[in-house]
Amino acid sequence: MRKRIVICSLTFLALAAGSFAAFWFLQPRPRIDEQAFARIEHGMTEQQVIDIIGAPPGNYGVGEGELNPFNVSTFWIFPEKSVKTWLGRDKAIQIGFADDGKVLSKNIGNVWREYDSHLHMVGVWFRLADRKPRPVYGRIL
Repeated sequence: MRKRIVICSLTFLALAAGSFAAFWFLQPRPRIDEQAFARIEHGMTEQQVIDIIGAPPGNYGVGEGELNPFNVSTFWIFPEKSVKTWLGRDKAIQIGFADDGKVLSKNIGNVWREYDSHLHMVGVWFRLADRKPRPVYGRIL
């Protein structure tokens, strides 16, 4: 009986570890950096931008990410139909698309994340580490 419990427990742990490894390795690894940003040009389609970055718009870092609201942006100049955001580990790319689905404006900025890594996230869960403080960007008077 005890041997059966040990075998079942080890099988369960092996399946859980295999599932975690498969999930980890099958995640998209987008290039959200200055080099990818420089390759994006006005007039490109959303699919061309996705091909350059390597993934559709979304959050590709650990935990919630937040774009610095005081990044210099061209979004105030052009009337985009939609703005798509790719949040990476430490950088974010925002692309403004016109009515015809072509790139009208682009922006790159810094990202704040509450966790530095998955290990830091687990440490915060078990109260072995502290959360990163949320930055204060300033006040609007």
